[in-house]
Amino acid sequence: MIETTAPLPLRPASSAGPGAGATPGPVPQRDRWQTEASTPGHAGLTRLRSLGADTAYVLVALPWTLVGFVLVLAGLALSVPLMVLGIGFPIAVATLAVARWFAGVERVRGARRAALAGDRPQQARPRPQPVRTQPTSGAGVDAARLSLPRRTARALSDVQSWRDVVHALTAWVVATVTFSVTLTWWVGAVAGVTAFAWDQYLPASTGAEDFSGTARDVLEVLNSTGFRLGVGIALLLTLLPMTRAMARLQVGFARTLLEMPTR
Repeated sequence: MIETTAPLPLRPASSAGPGAGATPGPVPQRDRWQTEASTPGHAGLTRLRSLGADTAYVLVALPWTLVGFVLVLAGLALSVPLMVLGIGFPIAVATLAVARWFAGVERVRGARRAALAGDRPQQARPRPQPVRTQPTSGAGVDAARLSLPRRTARALSDVQSWRDVVHALTAWVVATVTFSVTLTWWVGAVAGVTAFAWDQYLPASTGAEDFSGTARDVLEVLNSTGFRLGVGIALLLTLLPMTRAMARLQVGFARTLLEMPTR
């Protein structure tokens, strides 16, 4: 949870009664440095903001990762067969650039989500700068620059770029799980707590008439408004931790591939 450090006004010290002769004691430390985040209203707004940030991050992840998967997979499928003709190498370099761009957008998304939800922001990966050599006497400026084959080889040998490619090709799997769970929790919570409003419009026959005994009783309980309301309340109470868990799962998977490994 993100806490602001703006102190609230100090509580007035209680004055001693006449004749008591006692001076008011020092203000407790927790009162002097009381923050706005300790108020119930601010805490509720922080939870709602965290819930919205986690939900938006997870729901957008699936379509976004599917777009990246299609583009990167198409680039690899086109570049690998054409490498025997030499045309595949620039296509592969362009595919790596696309994967890096999607990885950069994912880092920005993770950082914005962390700022709103109060989690640790995703670390930025420093891109190594190209080495510039001083031209020797008698050599032009073009001789100091890398040739096109060397620049292509350097781009294809970048390990982090291939990690970005792996993320683009696999992130949609995790996004499918997190998207499905988050959407199920939201739909179940909203539909459950509002069951009293739409349950009356359902067909009167629930299929329980085809059974007898315990099975019929169980089906009647499952189809009752009270059961739907209870499930909706349970899903609503666990909506915040569940969406937080799904968002952290998505972020954690991205961090394993997009963050520079610590040495």
